[in-house]
Amino acid sequence: MDYKDLNTALRTALLTALNGQLTLNNANVPVYDRVPKSIRFPFVVIQLNDTNDEARTKDIITGYEGNFGGQADCDSLADQILQILGNTSASYISLGANFEIVTQRLQGNQVSESQTETHYIVQKSLVLTNIINQIN
Repeated sequence: MDYKDLNTALRTALLTALNGQLTLNNANVPVYDRVPKSIRFPFVVIQLNDTNDEARTKDIITGYEGNFGGQADCDSLADQILQILGNTSASYISLGANFEIVTQRLQGNQVSESQTETHYIVQKSLVLTNIINQIN
């Protein structure tokens, strides 16, 4: 069997599973792998950074005009993401014909806050550890 790069399969599966499924205040929250320049808050960014071994990050970014808001919204979106991604092997998302998730664990999360001239921004990064097998 020839080895294949799993990042395309994993990125595609994550975008497919999450896009159109996340809401906040009855509004859809978009999911990106690259954020467009003129995007409005909130949004979710999928980054396949190898933070340690097989860990991948999912960044939730909220922004508010003024100087308050965000943490509860980030927590709500994180809960939605974790429910969609599953917590047992029977509920893990499909990676297509070439790969399968064997285990998945929430390694941790980090919250950062910043202020721009116009927005208060809260970013929550979910770090998930996956063991993924190539099956084809």
